[in-house]
Amino acid sequence: MIALTKKQIRKPIRKRVRIEESARTELERHCHFGGRVDGFHFEYHEGVLTVRGRVPSFYLRELLERVLMRVNRVQSINNQVDVVCCDGLSSVRRNVTNR
Repeated sequence: MIALTKKQIRKPIRKRVRIEESARTELERHCHFGGRVDGFHFEYHEGVLTVRGRVPSFYLRELLERVLMRVNRVQSINNQVDVVCCDGLSSVRRNVTNR
């Protein structure tokens, strides 16, 4: 059995939070996303940054991914951002149930 000390457990959490904060800062600096960062949720795990939220176009969804790839230690993006626009076109996932 391997026992982890509190110091060993906290270190990865701090690193994860720091990378998530860096992602938030990087988006805040961008002209298309500045002031809108609160609409996104970030989770970092082993080089993969997962981002969730909503944008009004597929262009902004792709741009978001490119901006986040600038964040140090992010190797790939799990882009779960939904495209929801006023025209009714959307990439929002529907919950499908078998009836």
